[in-house]
Amino acid sequence: MEDEFDRLTLVELALRGRWHVAAARAARFPEEVCLKNEDGLNALHLAVVNSPPAHLFTSLLEVDEDYVKEACMTKDNSGMTPLLCAAALFAPLEMFQALVEVCPESVEITDSFGASCLHHVCSRSRRGFSSIRRSLARAEVLLEVEPSLSRRQDDSGSTPLHVLCEEYGEDINTHWLSNEPDVQLGILRFDVGGLWLFFETLLRVVPYSNRGNVLHNILSMPSPPLALVVLACRHSQGIQIEQDDRGNTPLHLAIQRQLLDIANFLIRRFPGCVPCLNNNRESALLLATRTFRSFNPCIRLLITTCPHLIKSATEDHMLFAELFENLLRIRGDISGLSAVFETLRWRPRMVGEGKTRRESEQMEGQSEGCGVK
Repeated sequence: MEDEFDRLTLVELALRGRWHVAAARAARFPEEVCLKNEDGLNALHLAVVNSPPAHLFTSLLEVDEDYVKEACMTKDNSGMTPLLCAAALFAPLEMFQALVEVCPESVEITDSFGASCLHHVCSRSRRGFSSIRRSLARAEVLLEVEPSLSRRQDDSGSTPLHVLCEEYGEDINTHWLSNEPDVQLGILRFDVGGLWLFFETLLRVVPYSNRGNVLHNILSMPSPPLALVVLACRHSQGIQIEQDDRGNTPLHLAIQRQLLDIANFLIRRFPGCVPCLNNNRESALLLATRTFRSFNPCIRLLITTCPHLIKSATEDHMLFAELFENLLRIRGDISGLSAVFETLRWRPRMVGEGKTRRESEQMEGQSEGCGVK
């Protein structure tokens, strides 16, 4: 043992798994904690990979604080710090917590692809339901130190929520969008592992400026995944019709951001949100005719789901005028709208049709501030 102690460096002892000797050498030569081998690995990297007994790993972290912090901030040749390795390799929670506590600054370091420790923690959830809760424990450790990690994007533009949805998105969409009872039961079993709890933990620190609910938060994300919207609706009843400070429902936001798959999902599954008006008295249909350049399935779905939207718009002449003008613009000609009004079993009165002309002249006169004889 003494021969190894004198002949081998700390990183060489760690590489050979001689942790008792390594702990003794680290106490005597603390600067060697920062020493790296040809692969850029220091003793902490190797400890994460090989998982020595907890007390021996702790002894490596109890040497001079400055050296330990330097070792924690050091990247290997592949761009990974000890904490990034611990997140990617699903190291024991005690080891993970110890690395965060001894050097909280290291939680903000990203790998060569811009992925944070939280990205890696979320990507490990695919190992099974039992590991989702274990991943959640690590996520909570990271978010307690740096809540903004949930909003950080990697080089491809993905947040940790996106990574999590990539793992489970296809399963969620397939199961929830099915009407089969056994599949619905399947997603109940699917959630037992704590997946929504994981999502909710990340969403707690996603800001939304207009005081909306969790669904508003999701729709404020860059490229929000449909899977996350589906799971939020599954777990939080009534949030689809709730309004933020501006009176916008989640459907208003989905249409404003041209998120067609999410908008269509909300209209089909929760038609009660379709007639809601925001603080500017704008319906989802009016916003859709402003936003989209063509008569797409979303607009048709809005009309067929809640046909009284066009009729009720006539109560406000300015609102109806804009809505009808928008429909004409995106459709091109009045004949192209026949299918729309056929659904309503109603035809708008045009200027020149008897009484409508007099009404329009009266409105024009009133707007100019003069009476009409």
